[in-house]
Amino acid sequence: MLKTKVYTASKMAEIIGAKYIGNDCVIENVCFNSKEKMPLGSVFFALKGEKYDANNFIDEAIKNGAELIVSNREISSNVTSILVDDTKEALLKLASYNKGNTKVVGVTGSCGKTTVKQLIESVLSKQYKTCMTTENNNNEIGVAQTLLSITDEEFCVVEMGMRGKGEIDLLAKICEPSISIISNIGNAHLERLGSQEAIFEAKSEIVKHTKNYALVPNEWRFKNLEYGLTIPIYIGKGGRAYAENIRFCENGISFDICDKEEGILRDVKVKSFYPHNATNAVFAYAVGRLCNVSSENIKKGIFEFENCKNRGEKIKIGKITVLNDTYNASFESVKGAIEGLVEVSKAFSKRPIALLGDMMEIGEKSSEFHYKIGEFSRRIGVLNMFALGKYSNKICEGFGGGKSFETYDGVVSYLVDKLGEQDMLLV
Repeated sequence: MLKTKVYTASKMAEIIGAKYIGNDCVIENVCFNSKEKMPLGSVFFALKGEKYDANNFIDEAIKNGAELIVSNREISSNVTSILVDDTKEALLKLASYNKGNTKVVGVTGSCGKTTVKQLIESVLSKQYKTCMTTENNNNEIGVAQTLLSITDEEFCVVEMGMRGKGEIDLLAKICEPSISIISNIGNAHLERLGSQEAIFEAKSEIVKHTKNYALVPNEWRFKNLEYGLTIPIYIGKGGRAYAENIRFCENGISFDICDKEEGILRDVKVKSFYPHNATNAVFAYAVGRLCNVSSENIKKGIFEFENCKNRGEKIKIGKITVLNDTYNASFESVKGAIEGLVEVSKAFSKRPIALLGDMMEIGEKSSEFHYKIGEFSRRIGVLNMFALGKYSNKICEGFGGGKSFETYDGVVSYLVDKLGEQDMLLV
């Protein structure tokens, strides 16, 4: 359940493009779970998915306090209802309307979306009232919930995920971002889309619905993209803005941001030990500049950013120093984590050791990419490799050694016996 702007049932029906049946009522809460207790002024959207149909639980929703039902079935109760052909489409229409004059910053990319989103929110919130996608609720329903959560915010940072072609197009059409960000193009979604070029095309769907600026990597693919009236700003070495002079400090990394138009912003700090988060911070810097956030507040926002739990956090388990990156993984993010492991190990005089699991959604190239991860790890200086899962043997084969486990059994006790104070373990 989430609190939204105040609507009457008649106004909500007008927005959705349907008629309401029953008495008009005032709504300020949107609910999707029929089992939860609903406060006065709640609408229940009976969403239908591949494996569930909330229309079957309308009576339960009414018992739990729903005053308005949006459904694709007629209901026998005298509770006010809005009958529609597609409840998800109705929800998206309401969400799009609800954003009002709030400026949307849309974020997509193969990896790093959540980090970039949080960095941007941290920067913007230093000067503006800002909200953002919670956790990684970046599909159609998650984006709708984010837009519906807008009340009087000046900015909303929306993360947009995808599994296939056309999904970003739909989400961006709903959001109409003032500024859009494509953090990178990688190999996640190869299983569904087949090629990196197809992934690029699907992610780039965000641009045609962007009103003002598109912040994109300074890579060849993006130089040939049709931007229409949207202004592209290239991020990365050789582009408008990029990070350099990256060095480790007590609780993360420090770096300078070079901006060809604004000059150099020195000694920017981010609480992450991964050098690639300096580039993620540059995207947040660029959004801040475009939205007239002061240099002081940009630096403060980047420094006060707190990454998701289990995403590159440095912790101590017994004698072993661990880089805990168990949140999620694509080929590119695993490479970035391994690079970070090697660099931070040098900075703290530790031996870099890796424990890697399977990477998903790569499809028929899974064996090849797991082999490449092992090969890459050896090449840049990882000293020992442990791998767990279906493709663990491929990782070790690429590494040219190490030990693979097919199940969790025995992994912990084995590592505790093998590792000590001198080691830093990336998980």
